[in-house]
Amino acid sequence: MRYIVSGLLSLTFAAVAAGHPRADFTCGMASTNNGWCDVCRVGYLATVEIRSAKLFEALDANGHEFPEPGTTGCAVCREAWTANGYCHDCRIGFADGHGYFTKLTYLLAKGEVRDPAKLTCGPCAKAAADTTLPLDDPAWCDACVQGMVGNVVFRDKKDYAAARKQFELLLRAIKESDRCEMCSMLLFYGGVCRACNIT
Repeated sequence: MRYIVSGLLSLTFAAVAAGHPRADFTCGMASTNNGWCDVCRVGYLATVEIRSAKLFEALDANGHEFPEPGTTGCAVCREAWTANGYCHDCRIGFADGHGYFTKLTYLLAKGEVRDPAKLTCGPCAKAAADTTLPLDDPAWCDACVQGMVGNVVFRDKKDYAAARKQFELLLRAIKESDRCEMCSMLLFYGGVCRACNIT
């Protein structure tokens, strides 16, 4: 399984190097579909604007169709594929037959997309619009029994807390991308930036 994941990650980073984000939309479509607008050169993830094409591509916003792992390879991945789970060794999450190479996009895929403009609950609308670090706390809405991360609603408190933590990492990465795009990507993948020599 690691070889398959490694190969797909190599393709992802090749696309990053070429500067070609996968999903091309107009801004109106991109902002609600985790897409990239070629006209405006901007991408969106959970309605958050991402100006770095390399960071957007590395985030793997919409995942990849992923066939059920066979009998060989990683046993945890096989179980995770069936249960919409996450393999920490291979660093890949599965949801509805798709594989996600960042924990952020895996968690977002487990939530339900909502139009923030249609939220009638004040605290939920405030949480959905919260994109400034540090994020307001607490943001779980006891009245609605749900939590918002951008335009994604979570009803499982554990998934929500994990997604919120990853969302904060996204906001840090966007800020970091102004200084160094590679450093911003490595916040999700780990490793050392050769240009900056920063882990």
